[in-house]
Amino acid sequence: MQNSAEPDGVRFTVAPLRCHGVTAKPEALRILRHELVGWALRAGVAADRAQDIALASYEALANVADHAYNGDRGTVDLDALRHPGRVEVVITDVVVRRRITTTRPRVALRHA
Repeated sequence: MQNSAEPDGVRFTVAPLRCHGVTAKPEALRILRHELVGWALRAGVAADRAQDIALASYEALANVADHAYNGDRGTVDLDALRHPGRVEVVITDVVVRRRITTTRPRVALRHA
């Protein structure tokens, strides 16, 4: 667990939030958003700010799910850390590429 001191001297102790290998599907990302809100509240973040953090993070997660995978299977990792006076959220996307097992014949171009 990591100790954090706020400028007003209040100390919060909260372990970093580490959610790795989460399927990049809307249902799983909504659950992750709720976990992030709960973690932020336990970390001493004000409720309105915790919602802001979760919303910004969810937007990034949803963007990954919508645009990054192009039909491939993918997962995301979310790490959140509490620092004095701030929260750091890191989102990493991972895609599992499928191996191509069939090939298409190429068309030969002939010059006249």
